[in-house]
Amino acid sequence: MGDVAARKIAFESWTLEEGAVGAGEPPGLRVLLASGRTCRAVHAASCLLEPAEGDRVLVAWLGDEAFVVSVLTRAGRGPARLSMGGDAELRVEGTLSLEARDRIVARAPNVSIAARSWLVRAADAVLSTDRLSLSSARALLDLRAVEAVLGAVETVAERLVTRAGRSLRQVDDVDQVRAGRVEVASESTLSLHAHDTLVTADGLVKMDAEQIQLG
Repeated sequence: MGDVAARKIAFESWTLEEGAVGAGEPPGLRVLLASGRTCRAVHAASCLLEPAEGDRVLVAWLGDEAFVVSVLTRAGRGPARLSMGGDAELRVEGTLSLEARDRIVARAPNVSIAARSWLVRAADAVLSTDRLSLSSARALLDLRAVEAVLGAVETVAERLVTRAGRSLRQVDDVDQVRAGRVEVASESTLSLHAHDTLVTADGLVKMDAEQIQLG
């Protein structure tokens, strides 16, 4: 019972007073109180909204200590800034939603996202990076049209399968294939055309058809 009374007395020793944040340099906030006094107040940890010059604030006094415990009204139209010293963690038991009328911007030297599933929907998406590394056990891409402008592409795969209704490839310089074995099969016509054609083999060259025309 004595502890409860002591806490009540300590609480009643606090004084609340309204004031306006004035211009000044840290440490603390320079507050012009309604009583006409000027004080240096500390931004209370529970007041997440960072006070700015001209804001109406509520100051709590205890002896020589003064704390800005609340921002009553804001003077400017600049962005409201939530400030927390040190590391911070936001924890919710249900769903956390972020909604903005214009945009959401995240800035940090490193950003890490860990989730069981990740879904992104956008009308337009732009990814700009100096280096991109993707690691996945399985990747499925369903794309209607792809336009890629790449300086260099290097693909390393144990097994590569490509299926397409129609395929067109244009190479301005050298197109080179190195393989242990190459097979080309066409159900109708296979056409090879060049200014000069050279076929060489270390072993056997065999041509087998119902009709062979040369010249």
